[in-house]
Amino acid sequence: MNNSKHFFYGRISSSSQSKARQLNCISENNLNIDERDIFFDVKSGKNFNREQYLLLKHVIRAGDVIFVKSLDRFGRNYQEILEEWRDITSKGVDIVVLDMPLLDTRQNKDLLGNFISNLILEILSYVSEQERIFIKERQRSGIIAAKQRNVKFGAPKIEIDFNSHEFQNLYHSWKNKQIKTKYFMNTLGLKPNSFYRRIHEYESK
Repeated sequence: MNNSKHFFYGRISSSSQSKARQLNCISENNLNIDERDIFFDVKSGKNFNREQYLLLKHVIRAGDVIFVKSLDRFGRNYQEILEEWRDITSKGVDIVVLDMPLLDTRQNKDLLGNFISNLILEILSYVSEQERIFIKERQRSGIIAAKQRNVKFGAPKIEIDFNSHEFQNLYHSWKNKQIKTKYFMNTLGLKPNSFYRRIHEYESK
């Protein structure tokens, strides 16, 4: 009896990105994959320390097949892609990259087929990592350029009138331990790090 299962692995780098494009390829390719066998991470592809990916590796067994839409959804670190790919396939589990038919370990299991697949894998893994490096460099350059234009990053600083009666009353009550720090912070609308920076700013005046 064949108990092998089909799994799908997907990944997006941030919650602002959509999973739909990757998930749609399941129906587009007529893959018979149960919803429970879909594993999806919201995390950078710089390494494989991802909760859903590690869970997937834990449940796969010899004879199973893992489908991914494209190699960069699998990972973006050249060396780690190769290591993870070989670790999975060494367990008798096949990997299918839907956007690259040549990367289908179910096919061409002869020596020449393996050689071609491994060569393509190495090339695409290298390209994927270079793209990740390029994106990071482009982001860094953009941040530097924005700072040169005096663009401010992060949430705007909450203005506090240190001379107001409200602040003075809160501050003295807090100093005299008549109110809790949490109450003081919430009244000012500040988080802990910002709160203590502003108190230091006030006391240094």
